[in-house]
Order: sequence, then C-alpha cells, then structure tokens
Amino acid sequence: MAFLSPLGVAIILAFCAYRYIIYPAFLSPLSHIPSAHFTCSIHPIWIWWKRRGGRQGIHAIFSAHERKGPVVRLGPNEISVASLDGLRQIYVGGFRKPKWYAEQFINYGMPNLVSMASPKDHADRRRLLSHIYSKSYVLNSKHMQVLASVLVYERLLLIFESAAREDRHLDLYQVNGALGADFMSAFIYGLTNSTNYICNATECQEFFQRHDAVLRNFDQTGMMREEIEMQGLRLCHAANALLQQPSEKSESSKPLPTEPVVYAVLENRLPKESPNVAISRAIASETLDHFLAGPEGTRTTLTFLQWELSKRPTLQASLRKELLALNPPIQPTFSTQPGDQVPQRLPSFHVLEALPLLDAIVQETLRLYPASQAPQFRITPPRGCTLENRFYVPGGVQISTAVFCMHRNEDVFPNASSWEPERWMKEQDPVRLEAMKRWFWAFGSGPRTCLGRYFVVLGT
Repeated sequence: MAFLSPLGVAIILAFCAYRYIIYPAFLSPLSHIPSAHFTCSIHPIWIWWKRRGGRQGIHAIFSAHERKGPVVRLGPNEISVASLDGLRQIYVGGFRKPKWYAEQFINYGMPNLVSMASPKDHADRRRLLSHIYSKSYVLNSKHMQVLASVLVYERLLLIFESAAREDRHLDLYQVNGALGADFMSAFIYGLTNSTNYICNATECQEFFQRHDAVLRNFDQTGMMREEIEMQGLRLCHAANALLQQPSEKSESSKPLPTEPVVYAVLENRLPKESPNVAISRAIASETLDHFLAGPEGTRTTLTFLQWELSKRPTLQASLRKELLALNPPIQPTFSTQPGDQVPQRLPSFHVLEALPLLDAIVQETLRLYPASQAPQFRITPPRGCTLENRFYVPGGVQISTAVFCMHRNEDVFPNASSWEPERWMKEQDPVRLEAMKRWFWAFGSGPRTCLGRYFVVLGT
C-alpha cells in the first residue's frame, strides 16, 4: 500500500480541521449560541464528564445558564434551554424524543406511553388513559377514597403507632416509597392484588433495589430487569383474574376491594397482539411503567417535605392546626382515648386541596425537590426553530430543559435555593405569584405532561 503524499496528508488534515473544528466552532448555526465550556463547540467531552456515572450534570448546566444566559451550548449538537419561550416551543410544540431516550423506558420489548416516539401513537394512548388520571377522577373517585383510607388507616398509621410504642426509628424514605408503591399497585391492579411494602420492610428494600436498577440505571437486560418484569406479569395475571370474578355486594361496613382501575381500562380498550394470549404485552408494558414511575414522586418529594418540616416546629404547629380542623380529622388510633371511635375514612380530597398552608408546602416542595430534575431531551424538527428571537437552531439538534434550572431562577423565585412555602400564599404579590406559576414545571408541559401529576400531589 503506497504511502499518502504530503499533499494528500495536508488535504485530509485540512478537511478534518474544517469538519471538526472550524465549522462547528465558527460556521455552524449553533456557533452563535454561548458555550458552557470552551470545548463544547467541537466535542461533547465536557458534558460527558459532567454526566459520568449516570449523573445528569444538572448543577454544571445550571451554572452555565447563570453565566451565559437562557440558551447554552453543551456540545457540537446539543443545547440546553431555561426560559418560558423555550418551554413553549420545545414541549408545547411537541418536539419528538430522541430514539435512545425513549427506548430506555420500554418493557417486555413493547412501547408504552413514555417510550412512544410517535406523537400520534402517544396521543392515542394518552387519550385512552387520561380520564382515570384526571384531576376530577382523582378528587371524586370512590376507588381513590377507599384506597387512600385503607393505606392510611390499616397500614401507614399502624406502623407509625408500632414504632412510637416500641421507641424505634423509621426510615421515612423507605416508608414513603412503600406508600407510593402500594398506592400505585392498588390503583393499577386492584387493592387485593396490591403490594404491601408498608408493612414488609424486607420486601420493600428488595423491590426498590430492582426498581432503581431499572428506572435510574436503565438496566435493560440484567437480572433486575427480568425480575421486575416477572413481577409485573404476576400482577397482571392477578388483575385479570379479579376482573373475571362476579361483582360482590358488601353486607358489612368494610369497603369492598377496589377494581384494577388502570388494568381494566387497558383490557377493555387496548387490542391484544393475539386472541390466544392471556396477558397482552402492551398492557403489561404500560402498567409496569406506571407501577415503576408512581412511587418515585412520593418517595422523593414527601421525604424532603418531612425533612424541611422537621426543622420548623412553628410551621409544624400551624400545619397541625389546619389539619385538625378537618372533618373527619386525620388521626391515628393511639391519639384517642380507649373506646373512642376513630373515623376510618379520610376527609374529602376537595377539602384537602383547599387548605392554603398545606397547598403552599406541597407546592414549594415540588418546586425545590421534584421527583426528577433531569433534562427532558427532545430533537428539533427538520424546520428548526428560533429561540429567544435570536438563536436559530437547525433540525436534528438535541435540545433539553431541566426543571432544576427553571425552578432556581432568582428573578422569579427570590432565594430560590431556600424552602419558603410562604412564597405561594395568596397574600403575596399577585403578579409575582402568577409568574411563579408560569415557571413551575415539576410535571412538564405540553402533550407529554406527566400523566400522574395529580397522584403525586395527592400522595404528597
């Protein structure tokens, strides 16, 4: 093989210099966008390093936005946006998810609502499920009232009572995760089929080991993935069996087990791949995705809420006063005198929603400690887009916004890194309050807004 001539070598070097340095750094449409690091225009090594080990580099990206503005270049073909204009264009405008990002959430080899890249397929599936996840359903459903009452009075308060009597500590992060898993599994597969991780700490720990391996580390092929999918199939079979049973009427005051709400809707409306299969893989994939995603909001946000309240006895007292005024009150059995009748139902969700201090505490916790602070990746459409009326971004560029960056904007949220529920009280400046609501992005926006957002608020 003949060696290249000096001229050939020079041509190759010149081409490489143009292709990988000159064009991306000086001639690309993205060259006008401020770079988070001087290397970002020619290589993604900076953001790769910040995201090493499964991290998302959120703090580094936020710092770049503070220094460079609302639109920042993270790599030769990636940008980050932290503005309302960006939110409207990217998420309300329906930019597609990157294929690699969507496929991380596939179960049983079948797409589900989260992993569907096609806007039409996603809209059809969301339409099918939207009613049972709507605010009106969550607030008014008898199923929800029964689930909440059973989980609170027959599980959660019992372990609190036991811990208090035995003078032992509880891992609230685990308890809150268990509450979320039990609640979600009961809603999806039916109360009689639900997990009972609140009362079974060992099972809870084992579940969240599998849960975190699949949902946080995106283990697609390992043992944890296999075990979690087997559990999902068992729950589907149990839900299917429950649907086949004749309906019963309760002759006692004890509420009947609730139906598998989510599974029933999917079984009724989603066609099976084959009439010969007992459990549709599409249904199994969808329900498992909901089951895995559900506990995360409760586990993360509720734990931070409790942590912040633990440091503020005065605020605790104010919240307790607000809650004790409810009818019926929420109180464990051990707070009453012997022989007292404890109401085994919770106050109306409408009443809980209207409590101003509770609402402010939940809202502020969701602002500062949302379940996911990771960037929500999208791809710009072929036509491209123009951000902030000055930055043209061509098609095929990876673009994202992170809730961390939106919720830490000091111009909108003064003392943004501090937990201050009073900022959400109605007595505050109405103009600022309206601005905060516009910037609040804990559940995303547009066609892919979090389907279970009202579950998270209710669980918190």
